[in-house]
Amino acid sequence: MSATSAKRENSGKHGVRFGEADRTIRKTAGHSWQDEEMKGMERRTRVQERFTCFLDVLINGTLSCKAFDISEGGIYLRTDHLLKTGDVVNLRLTSGRSALELKARVKHVVEGFGMGLMFIDLDTVLKSKIMLFLEEIKQST
Repeated sequence: MSATSAKRENSGKHGVRFGEADRTIRKTAGHSWQDEEMKGMERRTRVQERFTCFLDVLINGTLSCKAFDISEGGIYLRTDHLLKTGDVVNLRLTSGRSALELKARVKHVVEGFGMGLMFIDLDTVLKSKIMLFLEEIKQST
């Protein structure tokens, strides 16, 4: 296998490199973690673009973890320190020199994988900041 082939094999959407654990999660039982988290829930069509990322995230100023994917409306965090569905937390997202502070509610938890959070209390200014943050992430990948 050439170096280019190996890099492509280890890269995800937007050229982000995945670790072995991430590849294993996506291949588990032939379905993704999204399928797991949707068990018992009605599937819905997503309106907002969601994309893979590996942002540093600080929860309530103390718990550090990584974001797995993000959209205008929420974020999926990879962490073993799971919170309860419905918990409201403060998030600090960082990517390079950019940072964004938001409030979010835990929408679903998948033991062994992580948790999905929905951004809350968004006014027009925060929505604009999220859009700019997402654009910066997209351009950096």
